[in-house]
Amino acid sequence: MRILKNLTENNLEVLIKSFPIELKEDVEIVVNFLNTKKLTVHPYFEKEIFINNESIYIPGRIYTDENLKVNEITLSEKQKTILNCLYLTHNDGYLRQQKLELLKDNFEDFVIPYKMKILGEYVIEIIADLEKHITEKSIGNYLKFIRGNPKYWNLTKSRIVSYWGEYYKRDYKLKNYIGYKLIKKIENELKLKANA
Repeated sequence: MRILKNLTENNLEVLIKSFPIELKEDVEIVVNFLNTKKLTVHPYFEKEIFINNESIYIPGRIYTDENLKVNEITLSEKQKTILNCLYLTHNDGYLRQQKLELLKDNFEDFVIPYKMKILGEYVIEIIADLEKHITEKSIGNYLKFIRGNPKYWNLTKSRIVSYWGEYYKRDYKLKNYIGYKLIKKIENELKLKANA
């Protein structure tokens, strides 16, 4: 697979497809902001995801020269949210964790898929942080996403079990692994809501 390096048009094209079309102008501003930081977008796409019947594709990874102290003052709050979502796909796990914390109280429809992507990854500390986001108050937003994206939910569950087998099997029984416990929590809520 080839990587798209510092190509504004390609970055823009890929990342516009990563958000609902109503955010296109804001995404363009964010991509221009990121391109000043030597943005590279890995062309691997996640499976097709639906937000309110509109399909999007989240990039597998982005790479930038982000130094964690970037001046985002020129961006609106919506643009900062978009930027933080994209940073949840960044190659630096510490940056992903920091940006997830900034999104802890944000449950907009376009934010949830990026948080769900984190759930299907292997960094246990970030999954533990995400677990704190999925509360009684917010679970409905995640359930809505899962109902609209059953294939993606099944893929996420498979990834969780695979990463447990690869990295954490020696330290945790599957039933005690945070990612698996989170699956069970969400699955229980899905059943409860289905029976209500």
